[in-house]
Amino acid sequence: MSMVMHDDESVALSGAVECARMEPWERPARGRVRVWLWRVVLVVAAVVVACGLCVPARAVDGVDWRIEDMGVRDAWASGVTGRGVTVAVIDDQVVEDHPSLAGVDVEYRFVMVGGGTSCRGARDSSLSMSVDDPTVSTADGLYVTHGTHMVGLIAGTGEGYDGGLGFQGVAPGAHVIAYPNQLADEGSLDAGMACVSDDDNGANPLEVGALEDAVSSGARVVNMSFGLDGIDNWDFAAAALHALRHGVVLVSGRDNSSTAGMYDLVGVPGTNNYFPGE
Repeated sequence: MSMVMHDDESVALSGAVECARMEPWERPARGRVRVWLWRVVLVVAAVVVACGLCVPARAVDGVDWRIEDMGVRDAWASGVTGRGVTVAVIDDQVVEDHPSLAGVDVEYRFVMVGGGTSCRGARDSSLSMSVDDPTVSTADGLYVTHGTHMVGLIAGTGEGYDGGLGFQGVAPGAHVIAYPNQLADEGSLDAGMACVSDDDNGANPLEVGALEDAVSSGARVVNMSFGLDGIDNWDFAAAALHALRHGVVLVSGRDNSSTAGMYDLVGVPGTNNYFPGE
């Protein structure tokens, strides 16, 4: 099922990147940070990471409506792009030869807590990924994944298959580090297949390792297309706190449902099942 992006998703991601471009002493004063980050980054940008396949409402000169209608061109004209900013994406495997990613500065890393180098599919042990092979390609019969989509929305060229419309990034020039936390699942853009280590430890070993590595690699923004129904993994909570203490902007997932609170209240970042006022 396709979903149409809401008008404020890409603006918030642009805001997160622009905040990340600032050195700590250049950022707004503490009181303003609270308002700015919560309203711009977590209130709005959190929606983008939970979005499924987003269908552009229209396109002008190959650039989709998010770019045209949300002030992104004005930001570009003012010199505000992704250049000089490292953005980490923790999502399922990326289709590395998708046309939207041709020539884009994307680095692919597989990181597990404890130094593991590979994992296998929880539902299909014949599928695996590793340090040496963290992505998928069209040769695998996959043409788009959720992770591909997210990387494209950040830094993609807008080019699609056979000359069609692809994914246009709001932060062109950004250095993207893509960390797979799930195996790409054929036919699904909503969620991939869990990948477990040889000891069957599936307690978010990939999310924790990826977030820790992203911080140490200088990422200023981390896009995380997943949520937690409460804090049930304290290793991840510790990694997130470590990232925040280093000034990293964490963009978390939101539910795709249209239940009450979807458009008027942000809910709890990183949690899918609670909205204030419900």
